[in-house]
Amino acid sequence: MAGNNVLNLQIQVHEDDADAERIEQLTRTLIRQLRELDIELIDRMTEGQAALGKGDPLTIGTVLLALSVASIPSLVALLQRWVGDNRRVSVEAPNGVKLEFTPKKRYSEDEIVALIERLNRLS
Repeated sequence: MAGNNVLNLQIQVHEDDADAERIEQLTRTLIRQLRELDIELIDRMTEGQAALGKGDPLTIGTVLLALSVASIPSLVALLQRWVGDNRRVSVEAPNGVKLEFTPKKRYSEDEIVALIERLNRLS
């Protein structure tokens, strides 16, 4: 994968009333499942990057991804299965595209195609 075929995404794990230990546990579980997809790079947010948010790199539940456009449908399917009850996941791309995966929101095939088009417009 090279050039415009690779997308960089930031994924943030959220769970209502979860403490730092629980968010860390959820983040590690999500990373294990993400590694099964065709993803070029999976990394945790570094301490310098964490300064932009709140918390420290181990408790804020942020994962950085680099993946092929072809992997987006698999990523969406995984995240839709992964959320539950009080757990949700937000995804942000460098071009400002933001998504939130919750138990109540399911993306249709048409929405996934539109998402891929929006993500492909990275500037």
